[in-house]
Amino acid sequence: MAAVMILALASAGDQLMRWFNPDTGLWDNYWWQGANMLSAVNDLSSLDENVKNVYNSIWENTYNNAPLNKPVSKRKRADGAYVEMSPEEVKNRKVRREDVGFISHYYDDEGWWALAWIGALDNTGKREYLDEAIAIWYDMNAAWNKPACGGLPWNKDEGSGPLAIQNEIYIQVGAALANRVGDDQKNIYLDAAKEAWTWFQNIGLINSDNLINDGVDQDTCKNRGDPTFSYNQGVILGGLVELYEATGDESYLDRASDIANAVTIPGSSMLDDNGILVDECDRTQSCSGDGIMFKGVFPRNLKKLQAVRPSEQWKSFLETNAQSIWSNDLSIEDGGCKNGVFWGGPYTEADPAAQSSALDCLIAALAATS
Repeated sequence: MAAVMILALASAGDQLMRWFNPDTGLWDNYWWQGANMLSAVNDLSSLDENVKNVYNSIWENTYNNAPLNKPVSKRKRADGAYVEMSPEEVKNRKVRREDVGFISHYYDDEGWWALAWIGALDNTGKREYLDEAIAIWYDMNAAWNKPACGGLPWNKDEGSGPLAIQNEIYIQVGAALANRVGDDQKNIYLDAAKEAWTWFQNIGLINSDNLINDGVDQDTCKNRGDPTFSYNQGVILGGLVELYEATGDESYLDRASDIANAVTIPGSSMLDDNGILVDECDRTQSCSGDGIMFKGVFPRNLKKLQAVRPSEQWKSFLETNAQSIWSNDLSIEDGGCKNGVFWGGPYTEADPAAQSSALDCLIAALAATS
């Protein structure tokens, strides 16, 4: 298994890098997804020193070039795609410091970049990557509790309400920074992460099945029963692991384990009949926009939990999904190994988002079995 996984990782990682554009510092001009692609490179580099040696220019290139190519004059549609705004929309939009670094109009978008730069810091030790993550965190922190229901809003528009994802990212970024700054700064980030986790639990985003729904009803300030997207189940695991490492409090791992078990237990609503992770768009084979990237976030963060509290159930889940990707979701084209969006098959045309998501799962499986 390990030998096959190493080969699969090398091939999948090579394919992802074929889409990297050094002129833009991005992969096919994906923005928030580009942060997740950089996170995949971070995790692959931490497993394989050869990857770090081959792709060691990626961090600096992205750091310097990506901010010049972010979609500040675009808006997100409901399906997650960015579309050009009219000049009037651009003029009227409330934008704060969006011309600076990786700060964005959407708090989840900039938060993904904070996580990516924390991973780059772990690989390189370069202070500027820590500084970038800290700058993003302060921008997120400035909006904390602005919505009537509390928490962090989705974006910087007036009246924007809280969703699960940006609040989970905020928890993980804060706790991760607490583990990487000096003792004189630690509690700034740790206290904020703990406060956000308390809010997250009290608002009821974790449902009775121990799965996380996506949104909060702004009239009732309660869980509104949105879909349980796979990435929502993932980011919180990484945040709780970072909180555990910052405090030594096992209760964070207990709650993370509840969520991880709810996703990976046979018969879970998050799995198909073969134990493969699915979002609703996988069941209808209609994934597009943001949904193409969602699934990889779960194994990426389950890997963190598995490292501190190993579970045979989680290990088996990762192995099963990785094997399915390589058996049912692979196409060898033009000398490259491409992975599509449907991990249980059939293979559909790959793009950087699908490739990166599959790579996340392959990395997590190898880490769990090594």
